[in-house]
Amino acid sequence: MKKKICLERIVSYIFLQGIKILFFSALFLSILICFIFSGLDYARKCNYMPNFILVIYGMTMLAGIYMIIQIVSEIKCGREICLKTKFRLFLIGSFLFSLVQIFAIHNYYFKTDWDVSTIIRAAMDAADHKSMEPYELYFSQYPNNLFILFCYSIIIKMANFIGLRSYSYFCILVFQCMLCWLSGYLLFQIVNILERSYRKAVFAYAIWVLLIGISPWISIPYSDTMALVFPLLIFWIYLQNGRGKPFLFWKWFFIMFFSVIGYRLKPQVLILAISIGLICIFLSFHLKSVRGQMKKTYIPVIGLMMGLLASAVVNRAAIGSLDIEVDAEKAFGMTHYAMMGMNPDAKGVWAKEDVEFSASFETAEERSHMNMEKLKERLDAMGAKGVLRQLCYKTLTNYNDGTFCWGGEGSFYAELRGEKTIYFSALLRKIYYNRKYMGEFYPLWSNFAQSIWMAVLVLSLASVASKKEEVHTIMLSIVGITVFELIFEARARYLFIYVPFYIILAVRGASVLKWMCKNKFRERQNSQTTQT
Repeated sequence: MKKKICLERIVSYIFLQGIKILFFSALFLSILICFIFSGLDYARKCNYMPNFILVIYGMTMLAGIYMIIQIVSEIKCGREICLKTKFRLFLIGSFLFSLVQIFAIHNYYFKTDWDVSTIIRAAMDAADHKSMEPYELYFSQYPNNLFILFCYSIIIKMANFIGLRSYSYFCILVFQCMLCWLSGYLLFQIVNILERSYRKAVFAYAIWVLLIGISPWISIPYSDTMALVFPLLIFWIYLQNGRGKPFLFWKWFFIMFFSVIGYRLKPQVLILAISIGLICIFLSFHLKSVRGQMKKTYIPVIGLMMGLLASAVVNRAAIGSLDIEVDAEKAFGMTHYAMMGMNPDAKGVWAKEDVEFSASFETAEERSHMNMEKLKERLDAMGAKGVLRQLCYKTLTNYNDGTFCWGGEGSFYAELRGEKTIYFSALLRKIYYNRKYMGEFYPLWSNFAQSIWMAVLVLSLASVASKKEEVHTIMLSIVGITVFELIFEARARYLFIYVPFYIILAVRGASVLKWMCKNKFRERQNSQTTQT
């Protein structure tokens, strides 16, 4: 029996250490490439200050923010504030920030082109019960956007019902702000659970505000913001502990349900679910009888199956209500995005010629086969050096952009609006508008965002010293999203929904560094006292 227990521990230890090695290697190499090769001409390149300067600025700002939080939390106003009151204050403060966010977006938002305009027009027509025939080809090729079409059409119907038809576009943005608020609150709760520290939870939320809360991506109605809450919600459910069969059933039911619904909005959401599954399989597997193992796992398995069934029913009902005919034979599969990811001319991002190539085939089987042939052809033509160069370009596109490719999609500023509040509209547009509408403060904001992003990435490396099972789940997810973006189409905004997890690791890494510094300081004091 002791040998079996030892073997279990060895297997678990090797698995967890393997995750740490993979995580550290993937993130360290990504950061190293951003520091050394940022001068290369990669796709969607941004003109930033040198990263080694920006990371110092970022680290200094984060250290200053933490010191302010620490000082404020130690102020005693007559009597000690209880923890419940602190949570209430945070809840009120975060809600007030969401109102400021809505006010700011109202002053600078605009209507963009690319996929967003197609989905919004289709949602408008779906809400008005108009023919969906003009959109059938697009949604046949990109069926993953059908669920977000359903969500937006419901919001527009509600706006029309309460007499806000002319403000339906802005109503979608308000809804996204509420989802954004929920994601910030869940991040706060997750860090509080992992670190058992109110200060660190507030610190994580402060970083979230700098990278996500004030990010202009919240003003773009698309899956990057709509899916932001799902990984956090799934992970928060995963962290909940309780006893009894009903709790186990509902825990795994909701993990599966929200994983599949999130996947319908953004396929990258599923990476977290896969990471949770792998961690649970390796760490909860005991070398006992098959019968004993089945008794332990049948409730979670039933929960997962019912969650999958419920999500399938919801998805079918949602898509069925749209009254749109989708041809499954025209869908672009994973092979299309892998082929596009290895396009040396486009350096791994969206390429019109690849879309036309995939669209030229009538059946999904033929398209998949030809995509693979084109992929093999490109790999052979590039050779080992060329593939490494391509991966380097894609790493820079994915990671070396603290704005997450803001302004880098199609005709981004398709329809500008008149200024609302005179002072704030002008100021916010000077901060957030780039390209030919370049605001005079945009370089300041973009470099600021890059400095915080680089600091978060560097701090995340230190989290490798953590021994918590939950942190390993996040590490495995980061490995998954990094590999995913290296294989398929590259884009910095595809990392957006996982930014909160980088923040969690950064806070954990800062805690590890602080602990190490304290230990070294104590060692020095002890050595000095022994010498005297």
